[in-house]
Amino acid sequence: MAVILAAGGGTRLRPLTHSRPKCLLEVGGQPLLDYLLEALAAHAGRDFLCLHADLLFHPAILAPCLAAKNEVTVVLDRTLVEETLKARVEGDHVVEIAKNIPGEKMFGTFLGIARFSPRASALLPEVLDSLVAEESNRQRYFTHCLPALAERGCPPGYTLTDGHPWIEIDVAEDLERASAIILPRLNATREKAFRASRS
Repeated sequence: MAVILAAGGGTRLRPLTHSRPKCLLEVGGQPLLDYLLEALAAHAGRDFLCLHADLLFHPAILAPCLAAKNEVTVVLDRTLVEETLKARVEGDHVVEIAKNIPGEKMFGTFLGIARFSPRASALLPEVLDSLVAEESNRQRYFTHCLPALAERGCPPGYTLTDGHPWIEIDVAEDLERASAIILPRLNATREKAFRASRS
């Protein structure tokens, strides 16, 4: 099961987002949402996935995340990308994901992909209810729940992108880069898989 978070207004992509949500903007003639659904369809399972809707990524990024043994696993890139959420890691566990982590404590960039095991998923309603009960938490990112899950015996682990391409689309330049650089790399993989299936 998966939830794709698509409630943002996409204000930095206006006027492109005046009449459509960001996840329906097209990359290579196909809505961004379609690429997300294709990636999810290629990795069915019983865990719960939460993804940001403004992502274009190589489907192979999901495989290690879904195979991880942690109750909670997030996907990180060791490259520090500006204007994105960063992760602070201690040992094998992610202790914080936020935009205001001090530079010397940044381990990597959070892609916007998190997996929750059935046990962690069962704890989510209680954790989220307790967080939103406080007014100050109501505008926070969903990753604010991770420390509370750790306190309940589900410390978050992480997997890495291993060089597979991905991009978060926030501004027009990101959309251009997605079409010119990221999509050709994804299409090359698709074509290779198609040829292998035909041989």
